[in-house]
Amino acid sequence: MQSENTPKIDHSPMPEVDELEPHYPFVCSVCGHEQNARPSIFMRMGINSGHGSCMSCGTFLHLEIAPDNTHIISKPHDEWLRSFGIEPMKAGDE
Repeated sequence: MQSENTPKIDHSPMPEVDELEPHYPFVCSVCGHEQNARPSIFMRMGINSGHGSCMSCGTFLHLEIAPDNTHIISKPHDEWLRSFGIEPMKAGDE
């Protein structure tokens, strides 16, 4: 039995995942593999910055939505860090 203060649960069906947010095509800047990505949490907050690994070569990539909002631009994450004068850490560096 539910009390008066128990919140009501919405049991309506969830929207399809594709309806929640767009997919953006992108090409891995290292191996050329074509793939898709969804906006990162930062992108949804208005900061055009995300990251992920290429599904083919495994390179860790920095991702940004292109100015025309039609695709994502990728570049190796280490290269992106260096563009700000930050030298990436290597395995074992502490």
